[in-house]
Amino acid sequence: MNPRNRVALAKELEYMKYLLILIAFAPCVLASSARAEEPASAPASQPATAPSQPALKEAAAPSDADAALARQYYVLGKGLYERGDYEGALVQFKQAYRNAKRPALLFNIARCHEYLAQWAEAVAALEEYLKFSPPDAKPTQTRIRNLRKRMAKKQQEEDAKTDKLKQLEAEKKAQAARLAEAQRRAETEKRKAQASKKRARQSKGGGWMSTAGWIVTSVGVAALATGGILGIVARQKSEEVTEAASNNRPYEEWRSNDEMGQTLGTAALGGLIAGGVLAVGGSVLLILHYTGKEKNRNTAWIAPSISPKGNVSFSGGFRF
Repeated sequence: MNPRNRVALAKELEYMKYLLILIAFAPCVLASSARAEEPASAPASQPATAPSQPALKEAAAPSDADAALARQYYVLGKGLYERGDYEGALVQFKQAYRNAKRPALLFNIARCHEYLAQWAEAVAALEEYLKFSPPDAKPTQTRIRNLRKRMAKKQQEEDAKTDKLKQLEAEKKAQAARLAEAQRRAETEKRKAQASKKRARQSKGGGWMSTAGWIVTSVGVAALATGGILGIVARQKSEEVTEAASNNRPYEEWRSNDEMGQTLGTAALGGLIAGGVLAVGGSVLLILHYTGKEKNRNTAWIAPSISPKGNVSFSGGFRF
């Protein structure tokens, strides 16, 4: 083997030695640097960061592969944490804790939850962290108390918002109820006004109906009375004619009574019919007027007519 190859081989063996030493001490390096450094801009109300290498009661040691993988997740999370990407850092720190149950990672997880205002999750992570009896237990307990105060304050604010929303909703419902009641009252007043106007129109427009009703009824009653009187006279004439005929008297003697009786009988019948129609028509007009159920003007009528033979007749009608 020539000298150059011997030198190269010696360098490769030296590199391999350093690599084996690094792998052997990897868990120690992870334990000493598992906690991320907190930014200088952390809130002043929060306690100071715990020591960078606390003497924690460790969980079971992970395998070399898990420790190396946890180290990679931790480095990624630390970089995201320093850039202010707390959501991304939280994911990486949790993944590192799954691979290597290093208690210091719980502290970093809690810090990410704090910056994300996820205080309940931060308290849970710190309480889990305290189970490993860290040297910074008292500051951690103080931090937990501060977080609980924030949680209580936040809950009070949320309760106040909820009460405010409920109050606004109640006021909105009350306003809607008042508006509905006002609309109902306005509608009621509108219907009353319309009914009052309708009654006024009926009272004003139905005056003719009352007058016409009484007149027509009076004329009808008079016609009935006249027809009754004519009927009585016609009956008397008929009895006289019947008596004359039974006594075999000459027709010329009782002819005038016979003709007068027939004329009076026809007139009596016409008077009774006309009087009845007029009385009924007048009664209808009076009923329509006093009951206030007039739907339209001129809904009742009576019309006389004369036939070619000289007979007088009356026609009429009404509509409700």
